Amino acid sequence: MPDRWSEDLFDSPFAGGTTWDVAGHTVIGAIEPAMIPVLRQGSEAVVHSAEGRIAEHRSGGPAPWDGSTLRTPMIWRAIHRSVMDELRDPRVDAELTWSIRATHAEFLGQLPASGGVVRLDTAEQVEIWLHALYDHHLLAHEIVGKPLDELPEEPDGDCAMSMWCQHTMSKIGAAADRAKPPRG
Repeated sequence: MPDRWSEDLFDSPFAGGTTWDVAGHTVIGAIEPAMIPVLRQGSEAVVHSAEGRIAEHRSGGPAPWDGSTLRTPMIWRAIHRSVMDELRDPRVDAELTWSIRATHAEFLGQLPASGGVVRLDTAEQVEIWLHALYDHHLLAHEIVGKPLDELPEEPDGDCAMSMWCQHTMSKIGAAADRAKPPRG
């Protein structure tokens, strides 16, 4: 029997997990259908937070970014784009906020309305999924607030979500490496 933290816990879409494979250049995933509303709710909250921050930009300037609920995803994108030093610049803040909003809006558009089968036909769709899941992972990990080697014996909801996202990202990445989906 696998222990609660083993990867086997997250492999079966019939037990809350996820599995990803390749059909030609397409990446196809099977996700526990109950995870779809969880992902949808999380991304809707991110879009809502981003839209609030965008409205603050339009009305004269946002509150300090380090108090934002989008802080961790913004820092990750700033590091990824090598603009960490400019993050306090309102233009960079606005660009990153728009990027986060766009990623999650696209992700929401790609989530299945029912069931748990996902089809990613392009490299851009794969990137959207990886970025959105990484944001979900960061936000869940931030709630947990502990390094992975200090996690409790039994996963709680946020901890399990963080690990589920990590596992799913690795599965999508491995499938995309095999499929080599085309650029849209």
